[in-house]
Amino acid sequence: YTDGEMHLLGTVRLNLVDKWNKPAVKASIERVDASERGSWELVAAVGLEPGWKEKQKKHQASQRRLPKAQRTTYEPVIVQAEKAGYVIYKDRKVVIFYTNDLKATPSQPTLPSTSPEAVLCCHGTYPIQRWTEDRMMHRRVFMAPTIIAAYNFCMNAVDRVDQLRSTNPIRRREKRLGMTMFTWLMDIAIINAHTLVKTIRPTTGKEISLREFKRKIADVLTSNEKQNKSRRDLQKKKRSQESLDEIIGMDTSLHMITPNSTDHSKGRLLCHLCSLRNIKKKAKYGCTKCE
Repeated sequence: YTDGEMHLLGTVRLNLVDKWNKPAVKASIERVDASERGSWELVAAVGLEPGWKEKQKKHQASQRRLPKAQRTTYEPVIVQAEKAGYVIYKDRKVVIFYTNDLKATPSQPTLPSTSPEAVLCCHGTYPIQRWTEDRMMHRRVFMAPTIIAAYNFCMNAVDRVDQLRSTNPIRRREKRLGMTMFTWLMDIAIINAHTLVKTIRPTTGKEISLREFKRKIADVLTSNEKQNKSRRDLQKKKRSQESLDEIIGMDTSLHMITPNSTDHSKGRLLCHLCSLRNIKKKAKYGCTKCE
């Protein structure tokens, strides 16, 4: 999923696993699902070799010179990803975790939970508590990989952020994915800014709510456009109140442009100004005073 530029940890749906890792992940799910609750396996993640796109283009270019019967498809080389893998864990259901923050790169494609190497790659194990059918008063303790415990710990904050964002989201009826991602990032940035303001700035009275905080940010961002709009509306209102004489000026002379008479001709008379420029052009309109 990444090239090492950031560390990731999260759950993954099986239909989103790429075709290079899906067979091993699917086989691990079947084994873990048949085991008891708390069982898990570590599946090493694989990917395509660096520069495979350039090699694919060269292969396709070389294949064009061959007859169609002799052409072959490009088969990229599969390499193991460094410190990345899938943890297949059975809670109530089987859950797939992906991370590129393992402590070490697995030496085998699949490692069971009983393997010391699997425990080492997952930064050890950590106790988590779960309600089970045979316990009524206390929860049962399971030793799960540390990355799963870290995920459960951080998910509370993720759920809280989703809750805050769902209350007052920046909604736009957009079909473009880019704008949807932009509004999502704005929501997350505003939530983080609101949290920092409450943490850093001492409370001098009533705390400002997230809704009011977001409204003030919107007012600041749109203040210039609001001023321009009010100025345009004022000018438009002023022009609508002016009379026709004030707009075009009053002319009390007898000069007036009217359609030419069609009693004795077709109404198209030779233009005097055009004739001065040696241009023969006729017009349907003329001045009643100048004739």
